[in-house]
Amino acid sequence: MSEKKPFAGFHLKKEIDISHFLTILILIFGLIFWATGLEGRVDAIEILYQSDINHLQDRLDRIEDKLDRILEK
Repeated sequence: MSEKKPFAGFHLKKEIDISHFLTILILIFGLIFWATGLEGRVDAIEILYQSDINHLQDRLDRIEDKLDRILEK
């Protein structure tokens, strides 16, 4: 009869296929490329919103000045 080997538990191989390695490298470089592009878009949006905020602040300052002049009369 054939003897059964006792269960040795969970075992991992210490080798990796070149295809897996290349796939992981491509994914890492893709993630870095995507994150860099995302950062550039966020910076552009921040600049746009900052200019809008400055414009609104100027308008609010003018409204405040007008209200002050009306209240002084």
